[in-house]
Amino acid sequence: MSATIRPITNTSGCNRIALGVRVAVILTRTFTRRSFLALAAAFWLALAPLHAAEPWFIAFETGGDGDPSVPFASRAETTAVLISELGPAGLAAVGLDAGLFDAEIVPGGYMAKINPAVLLTLDAGEEAARRAAAAFGHIFEQSAVLIWRDAAQGSLAVAVTLPAVTPTLADHFFRLAASVEPGLAGGFTARGNQMLFINLRGADGKPFSGLEDEAFAAALQRAADRFGGIASVSTARVTAMLVERKDYAALVGDRMTTLERLKARRSELSRR
Repeated sequence: MSATIRPITNTSGCNRIALGVRVAVILTRTFTRRSFLALAAAFWLALAPLHAAEPWFIAFETGGDGDPSVPFASRAETTAVLISELGPAGLAAVGLDAGLFDAEIVPGGYMAKINPAVLLTLDAGEEAARRAAAAFGHIFEQSAVLIWRDAAQGSLAVAVTLPAVTPTLADHFFRLAASVEPGLAGGFTARGNQMLFINLRGADGKPFSGLEDEAFAAALQRAADRFGGIASVSTARVTAMLVERKDYAALVGDRMTTLERLKARRSELSRR
């Protein structure tokens, strides 16, 4: 079984070609467990009207990619190096199948800044998703890791669809959105050609953005309206939560020793 990591493919011009070639050399896997499962699912769905649970998405940065003076493409390549070695190992460290590792590198936003981020797709239950998030949060020293999946109800997710989510377009839209409404500066993730803004709430039920759902969506619509006619907005519901640092140890249990070794390895790789 082999893992899949998809590089950013929606940068523009020479940067797209160069980054695609460099990261592909590091990451390419041609036939993965996930692709096999997709083929198998197509066959069995023809025989029985069963619907699998929605996968979980796990979004995080790798900690070695935050220097804004370094070009985004170079930071994305560093992220690719880190996650290609430590991603499957991180899953295995907490008792999950390393062959389930299926990720891509996307622009991600936090506090009005963008960095390369890892978007992991995990075909597993919530407990496994939280455990995986805790593992990667610890390895990459993140204060919290976002997990979510599509749902009929739950947190509001506003998708801003662009021709492509390039680092440049994502950065410009994120800054514009934050200028329209400061509550939107908290963060976004990306999937396909969409920037995804989730109106997360705390344990007290209050939104971290300070905006109720209607105002949150309306502010993003205003930003899209000012974005040169190339952005459209749609809404959906997701089950979403932040797995926080204070919960990592409880979630991973006696696997922390292995995760400490992976964290040390991440430090070694980041210094290269």
